[in-house]
Amino acid sequence: MKRFIIALVAGAAVFSIAFGAAAALSVNGGVLQAGADGDVTCTTGVAVQGWGLETDTDTVLSVRISGFAGCEGADALVRLTGTGGYITGNLVPDDANPINEDEERFVIPGGIDPTLVEDVHVWIEGGGGIADDPPAP
Repeated sequence: MKRFIIALVAGAAVFSIAFGAAAALSVNGGVLQAGADGDVTCTTGVAVQGWGLETDTDTVLSVRISGFAGCEGADALVRLTGTGGYITGNLVPDDANPINEDEERFVIPGGIDPTLVEDVHVWIEGGGGIADDPPAP
């Protein structure tokens, strides 16, 4: 009986971890850097912190991403992908580039259906200024 209870608890823990991992979208890449400057190493990873969901229309209007500490002055671009490729164009922080805080909010013009989102792609480009259109990964 004791072994059965332990196995049940272990199984529940594994299921909880797997369910929690499935609920979070991944962010592609290891060191999320782009550009010609070899010393653009402000971060080794970023994470999705939340989504701006409009429940009246079931539309995602924004995504909050953290992990930009040390990247102040660099430009950031985000694109969301789904089956068949990109479902958004280049998204920049809602307070514009360059990055000025650890967590940035990226507005999705017109919003999108959350069921279409499969992945998040982030580019960080050294230096300030206007962000360029990144090449497809």
